[in-house]
Amino acid sequence: MPIDLLNSLKGRHTGEKAAFLGTGSSVLDFDFSLLRNDIRLVAFNRFIPFCFSYWPHLKLDYYMVHDSAVFNMSYKKYKENPDSPGSTILDLDSPSSCFNETVISDFILNDSRVSDTSIILCHDIVYHAAKRFGILQNKEWLDKNSKILEERNVFTYPQSAESIDGDYFALSGKTKNSFCGIALSILCYMGFSEIYLFGVDYSSDGYFYNIEENGCRYIPKEYKDFSDVMSLVNNLKHSPKVFSARSEKTHVEAKDGFIDFENLC
Repeated sequence: MPIDLLNSLKGRHTGEKAAFLGTGSSVLDFDFSLLRNDIRLVAFNRFIPFCFSYWPHLKLDYYMVHDSAVFNMSYKKYKENPDSPGSTILDLDSPSSCFNETVISDFILNDSRVSDTSIILCHDIVYHAAKRFGILQNKEWLDKNSKILEERNVFTYPQSAESIDGDYFALSGKTKNSFCGIALSILCYMGFSEIYLFGVDYSSDGYFYNIEENGCRYIPKEYKDFSDVMSLVNNLKHSPKVFSARSEKTHVEAKDGFIDFENLC
């Protein structure tokens, strides 16, 4: 498995466009099969595997996961974990309930729907979840899947990602929300000139695969983190544009405003 090779992605998609697919409830407003072919699709965290209940033929260019607990635990086990008290189990009436015991670390290697999807992982994550799973630390998983990993496009980055390029990762490890802390930085690092945010809602509706009332309570710091990372992007040399896909469920606005989905089709 290639380790610490995120630098090979630097500028790979210069001048291209990307749709970032987060897990907020607003993603259900969109039919991603209608997006133009020139827009790369980058999925994040638990967008996989639940997305295939709603968009069964979706072809993803990249899958990125920063949270090691998300990566190596089923939704059911994760939500029952003592570290997340008060969380609810996946709604069994939801179309995505068939994935509630799916472990993503196995799914992305064995399911044909993502066989051509490049994978971006943190290899030395150091916060609490690391004791449940860390890429470098989990020798058993690496050995078991070494042949598959060698055939896949797998890119990793250190949690202290400032060591790669301070301009792009100035907020890495300093923010609570992993979209602000790493995902947007990586998209900019890859050179995308326009980035469209889907499912980056900051709402209390929960996730698209498990709608809740007052499910996620974002704290003021996370809104500030979002604002700060937008300012950071403005200071980058290639100054990419970042838009939020227009939805009444989206409570934050990217630095270049909202964009209508029809304009991306």
